Amino acid sequence: MNTKRHLGFSLIEILVATSIIITTTTIVVAILASSFRTSSKTTSLDIVRQNGNGAISKVGRMIQFAESFEGVSDQKIDSSFVKSCPVPGSPDTRFNFLKIFSAGAEKTLSCSDEGLTIDDESLFDSNRVTVVTGTCSLTCTQDSQDVSPVIGLSFDLTYGTDPNPTGLTEKRAQIRFSTSVKMRNK
Repeated sequence: MNTKRHLGFSLIEILVATSIIITTTTIVVAILASSFRTSSKTTSLDIVRQNGNGAISKVGRMIQFAESFEGVSDQKIDSSFVKSCPVPGSPDTRFNFLKIFSAGAEKTLSCSDEGLTIDDESLFDSNRVTVVTGTCSLTCTQDSQDVSPVIGLSFDLTYGTDPNPTGLTEKRAQIRFSTSVKMRNK
């Protein structure tokens, strides 16, 4: 009797088993990495959205309920503020500063590459979000001197402290915010 016993695995069997294990591991790792990246992107967007909506809401209420409109300007110099705004339909004139009288005090809203501030106090968590360079602007239109002005505000907000972000796409969250508010008082 001539019997052969197979003790162990052939090279082909070992290679097939190894390739199955490697393929399965690669698929599982890819799925996990994708879910972590999606979660990170969602978190970044939530932070940007929360900061932007909070700022828009606060500024909108402050402008709407201001006691008086003191003017708009490109510079923070008091003599440069103008109290008359262009009529609707004329070319958009963009400003960086808005001065109003609110809650018994004069307040200055600044909209620039450094951020959105009220009396030099930031409206964002500047450790987490940044205004994208060149996107923050104020507009002002007014049908006539007897009518309250309509103030427009727009800016792009991005996640992180770099105003021109690069890097991983899941960390790059950028949203445009804008509003237009008619003042109740002129």
